[in-house]
Amino acid sequence: MQIELPMSNRSKLSAPTRELLASASLPESVGLLLRLRAEPSNSDLHRLSELGVHVRSVAGDVLTADAAPGALTAVADEDFVLSIDASGPLYTDSRISEPVNYSDVE
Repeated sequence: MQIELPMSNRSKLSAPTRELLASASLPESVGLLLRLRAEPSNSDLHRLSELGVHVRSVAGDVLTADAAPGALTAVADEDFVLSIDASGPLYTDSRISEPVNYSDVE
Protein backbone atom coordinates (compact mmCIF):
# COMPACT_ATOMS: atom_id res chain seq x y z
CA MET A 1 0.00 0.00 0.00
CA GLN A 2 1.52 3.31 -1.06
CA ILE A 3 0.63 6.66 0.45
CA GLU A 4 0.24 9.60 -1.91
CA LEU A 5 1.19 13.04 -0.64
CA PRO A 6 0.16 16.36 -2.17
CA MET A 7 3.07 18.10 -3.89
CA SER A 8 2.92 20.96 -1.36
CA ASN A 9 3.77 18.58 1.49
CA ARG A 10 6.54 16.59 -0.19
CA SER A 11 9.12 19.21 0.72
CA LYS A 12 8.48 18.56 4.42
CA LEU A 13 9.49 14.91 4.06
CA SER A 14 13.06 13.66 3.95
CA ALA A 15 14.02 11.52 0.96
CA PRO A 16 14.07 8.30 3.06
CA THR A 17 10.59 9.15 4.37
CA ARG A 18 9.24 9.66 0.84
CA GLU A 19 10.85 6.36 -0.15
CA LEU A 20 9.23 4.60 2.81
CA LEU A 21 5.77 5.95 1.91
CA ALA A 22 6.22 4.85 -1.70
CA SER A 23 7.09 1.28 -0.74
CA ALA A 24 4.62 -1.52 -1.29
CA SER A 25 4.76 -2.85 2.27
CA LEU A 26 4.54 -0.32 5.06
CA PRO A 27 5.27 -1.02 8.72
CA GLU A 28 2.48 -0.56 11.28
CA SER A 29 4.41 2.23 12.96
CA VAL A 30 7.47 4.32 12.19
CA GLY A 31 9.79 6.30 14.39
CA LEU A 32 9.80 9.98 13.53
CA LEU A 33 11.99 13.00 14.01
CA LEU A 34 9.81 16.11 13.64
CA ARG A 35 11.18 19.64 13.38
CA LEU A 36 8.68 22.35 14.28
CA ARG A 37 8.55 26.12 13.76
CA ALA A 38 9.03 26.63 17.51
CA GLU A 39 8.90 24.70 20.75
CA PRO A 40 5.53 22.91 20.70
CA SER A 41 2.63 24.38 22.63
CA ASN A 42 0.17 22.19 24.50
CA SER A 43 -2.27 22.64 21.61
CA ASP A 44 0.40 21.47 19.11
CA LEU A 45 1.06 18.36 21.20
CA HIS A 46 -2.67 17.74 21.55
CA ARG A 47 -3.14 18.09 17.77
CA LEU A 48 -0.35 15.60 17.09
CA SER A 49 -1.99 13.19 19.53
CA GLU A 50 -5.32 13.59 17.71
CA LEU A 51 -3.52 12.66 14.48
CA GLY A 52 -2.24 9.46 16.05
CA VAL A 53 1.29 10.63 16.82
CA HIS A 54 2.78 9.32 20.08
CA VAL A 55 5.40 11.87 21.17
CA ARG A 56 8.35 10.27 22.97
CA SER A 57 10.54 13.29 23.64
CA VAL A 58 10.72 17.05 23.11
CA ALA A 59 13.97 19.02 22.83
CA GLY A 60 13.23 22.61 21.88
CA ASP A 61 11.67 22.59 18.41
CA VAL A 62 12.50 18.90 17.76
CA LEU A 63 10.31 15.92 18.67
CA THR A 64 10.83 12.21 18.52
CA ALA A 65 7.64 10.25 18.03
CA ASP A 66 5.96 7.14 16.65
CA ALA A 67 3.04 7.10 14.22
CA ALA A 68 1.35 4.96 11.61
CA PRO A 69 2.64 5.82 8.12
CA GLY A 70 -0.89 6.84 7.11
CA ALA A 71 -0.81 9.67 9.67
CA LEU A 72 2.14 11.39 7.99
CA THR A 73 -0.02 13.10 5.37
CA ALA A 74 -2.08 14.84 8.06
CA VAL A 75 1.03 15.67 10.10
CA ALA A 76 2.65 17.26 7.02
CA ASP A 77 -0.51 19.40 6.60
CA GLU A 78 0.09 21.11 9.95
CA ASP A 79 1.60 24.60 9.64
CA PHE A 80 3.70 24.19 12.78
CA VAL A 81 5.53 21.17 11.29
CA LEU A 82 8.63 22.10 9.22
CA SER A 83 10.07 18.67 8.45
CA ILE A 84 9.43 14.97 8.98
CA ASP A 85 12.10 12.29 8.98
CA ALA A 86 11.11 8.66 9.45
CA SER A 87 13.82 6.99 11.45
CA GLY A 88 14.70 3.36 11.70
CA PRO A 89 17.51 1.00 12.55
CA LEU A 90 20.79 1.71 10.80
CA TYR A 91 21.18 -1.96 9.91
CA THR A 92 18.71 -4.75 9.46
CA ASP A 93 19.36 -7.98 11.36
CA SER A 94 20.74 -9.60 8.21
CA ARG A 95 23.56 -7.03 8.05
CA ILE A 96 24.71 -7.43 11.65
CA SER A 97 27.77 -9.62 11.89
CA GLU A 98 29.09 -11.60 14.79
CA PRO A 99 31.18 -9.61 17.27
CA VAL A 100 34.90 -9.68 16.60
CA ASN A 101 37.00 -11.53 19.17
CA TYR A 102 40.05 -9.29 19.33
CA SER A 103 41.99 -11.80 21.43
CA ASP A 104 42.31 -13.91 18.26
CA VAL A 105 43.89 -11.04 16.28
CA GLU A 106 47.68 -10.89 16.25
